[in-house]
Amino acid sequence: MWEPQYLALGSQCGPVPCHAFIWNHGTMTDLGTLGGAWSGANAINDKGWIVGSSATASGEQHAFLWRDGVMTDLGTLGGVYSSAVSINDAGQIVGGASDTSVIHAVLWTPESIIRLSAPSEISGFAYGINNAGRIVGVIGTSLDSNVHPEVWVSTGGPTP
Repeated sequence: MWEPQYLALGSQCGPVPCHAFIWNHGTMTDLGTLGGAWSGANAINDKGWIVGSSATASGEQHAFLWRDGVMTDLGTLGGVYSSAVSINDAGQIVGGASDTSVIHAVLWTPESIIRLSAPSEISGFAYGINNAGRIVGVIGTSLDSNVHPEVWVSTGGPTP
């Protein structure tokens, strides 16, 4: 039976390459990498699915989902960076991903990666998603250099 006790963040190891792991009833399981030297775990849901980021073989940083012993690359918006920081029990994942120039708040579903910010917003990052599909994060607009708190629903689009 799955009963997680402790999730360690593998990216907290300093200059030494680290691997994300799960600690469960006294047993440490290495989650591996996406082909690069390191990985770091950020969140776990009640099903034991873990999200984080990892170096790829080409040296990029990509978000991952670790499920049933398999690490899956969640991809980017066409750039070289993504990081997954939260997952709900439905398997919806949020974080940030780059296109060719900036990082955007994103939602990963089993079918796709969805950019949450509008075209007028030049950057963003989603930090959390609950089991109702509400997403919190920040955005930066082209009108100023500040970031602003934002709430989205899992269907996309900002919510007041």
